Amino acid sequence: TPAAVCPELRRAESRFQEIELMETRQSTGEWGAIRVLPAGHGTTDLRVSGTILHSTGLKLALDIRAVDARGKVWLERRYRAEADDFAYMSTEVEQSDPFQSVYNEISNDPLEARQKLRAGEEQELRQVSRLQFAAAPAPEPFSDYLMTDKKGLTRVKRLPARGDPMMARADNIRASENLFIDTLDQNYAAFFLRMEEPYSSWRAYTYEEEKAY
Repeated sequence: TPAAVCPELRRAESRFQEIELMETRQSTGEWGAIRVLPAGHGTTDLRVSGTILHSTGLKLALDIRAVDARGKVWLERRYRAEADDFAYMSTEVEQSDPFQSVYNEISNDPLEARQKLRAGEEQELRQVSRLQFAAAPAPEPFSDYLMTDKKGLTRVKRLPARGDPMMARADNIRASENLFIDTLDQNYAAFFLRMEEPYSSWRAYTYEEEKAY
């Protein structure tokens, strides 16, 4: 059988694919700030998470889920692709990823859900994520601003007063946290560049091995 994938490689591969997807989504110009977040960390308007089911040089299978701050599911789908015989013919490190089509699909599919949003929904989910961040360390003063509707979605019940000092403090903390995450993502991007050449070689090897098997 093809060589087993060790846990260390799978963890490194997950970071590699996250950066690949982030850069693909950024290239569309359809989204605002896109960040790679540690699992379960931080609040955001829309969170895209995934599970690697199979990943070698020949085949890629991912389970992808996109959920907004209100808890509304935008996307829940399994993506599969198989590299062709030309995927590894180039020796250039800058060659296109053999599974770029998958990243393109994952980037484009949530746009369909976004286009179906009613007027004001995007603004609401931004407010929800903003208030969720503020409520995480201080639930008592912010608990009355959010509610859960009959569908189980989080909604804005009311907004803080303009110039509210506690909200302003929470916004400043969130801005600082985003700067920290941006720095972390720069380290991920540097790791991506270091990993690109050896990872491409590994995938080329497993491509031949799995085809032979």
